[in-house]
Amino acid sequence: MYLIRCYTPARVRGPAGAAHGGIVAAYLDEILGAAVVRATGRISVTGELTVRDVRPAPTETPLLGRGRLVADHGRYVDVEGSLEEFDAARVVATARGRFFPFATAGVTPGSAAS
Repeated sequence: MYLIRCYTPARVRGPAGAAHGGIVAAYLDEILGAAVVRATGRISVTGELTVRDVRPAPTETPLLGRGRLVADHGRYVDVEGSLEEFDAARVVATARGRFFPFATAGVTPGSAAS
């Protein structure tokens, strides 16, 4: 499992004070991609990403991203994750993705964590 804390500043506001859906999708894409590196040790590219918004993602509020490998098919991997309000532990969005890892030098499992 890969965990990351992130933050949506007010400048990425969408409707009614919530974060724009595009930034939520971008965060989830990065979280899932980092989960691939954590699990396989390989950088990957996004082949498919499906985001389901559960509730508006608040701005100016810390969020927690979670990502995990679901299946490694060799040529591609399936991952899933979520973005939730850090203090309230309320899920704001979930995602599933298919990523295509490729070999790189110098990347080891866990090196995506920062």
